[in-house]
Amino acid sequence: MFDTLRQIVSDHIKYWPQIKGLAKSELKKSYRGSSLGWAWAFANPVVRVCVYLFAFSIGLRQNKDIGEFSYFNWLLCGLIVWFMVQKVFVGGATCIKRYRFLVTKIKFPVSLIPTFTSLAELLVHLIIVAATMVIFMICGHAPTIYWLQIPIYILMLFLFSCSWGLFAGCLSTMSMDFQQLVRSFSMAIFWLSGTFFSFDGMRMLYQVILCINPVAIIVKGYRDCFIYGRWFWENPWILEGLAVYIILTLLA
Repeated sequence: MFDTLRQIVSDHIKYWPQIKGLAKSELKKSYRGSSLGWAWAFANPVVRVCVYLFAFSIGLRQNKDIGEFSYFNWLLCGLIVWFMVQKVFVGGATCIKRYRFLVTKIKFPVSLIPTFTSLAELLVHLIIVAATMVIFMICGHAPTIYWLQIPIYILMLFLFSCSWGLFAGCLSTMSMDFQQLVRSFSMAIFWLSGTFFSFDGMRMLYQVILCINPVAIIVKGYRDCFIYGRWFWENPWILEGLAVYIILTLLA
C-alpha cells in the first residue's frame, strides 16, 4: 500500500513539468474554436447560478436567509464546488481512455493522467473562487479569518478529482458499463451533495449516510469558511473524506 503511494508521489515530482504542460494544453483544447474562448468557462456557471437561484428562491420559494447571509450567498458556496465536480466526475471516468496514447506510445505513467486533467479544471475553479470572494465583499461581507482555510478544501477537491480519475478511469478502460454507470449516478451525486439543502438538523444517521459522499464534505467545508465560520477540525467528516481519497487511489 505505502509502496504504491510512494511511487505515485515520486512520479508526480519527476514529471511535474510535463503535467503542467499537459494541463495547459487540456485547458486550451476545451475552448478551442470558440470565438469567446475562456469566457465560456464563466458564462456557463453564471447562467446556471441565475437559473437555480430563480427556481429555488422564487419558483419553490426557498429563499431563506442564513443569519446575515442571503440564500444567494449560501447557494453559491455549494454551486462553485459542483461546477468542478461535474466536470471531473464524468471526465475522470474517460480521462485515461482519452489519453491512452500517452501510455502506449511514450510510456507516460497512468497515475499522472487524472492529475493534469484535474489541474486544468482546478485553474478555472480558482478563478471562480476568487470571483466568489469578490461577490461576498460586494454583498457587504468582509473577509474573515476562516477564509484562510479555503486552500485546504481546494486541495481536498483537487485530491478527490485526481483519486476519482485514477479509480474510475482505470475501471472504464475495462468496461463500458462502468462509464455508463457513472453518467447515471452523476445526478444522484449532485442531489445528495447538500448543494441545495443543509445536513444540519437532520438525524445523525442521515448525516452519516449523506456524508459518505465526499462532495458533500467539501460543500460543507466551503460553507464553514464563508457562511458558518467554523474551522476544519470542527468538521467531523473531514477525516472521512481524506480516507475516501486514499482508498480510491489504492483501489486504482
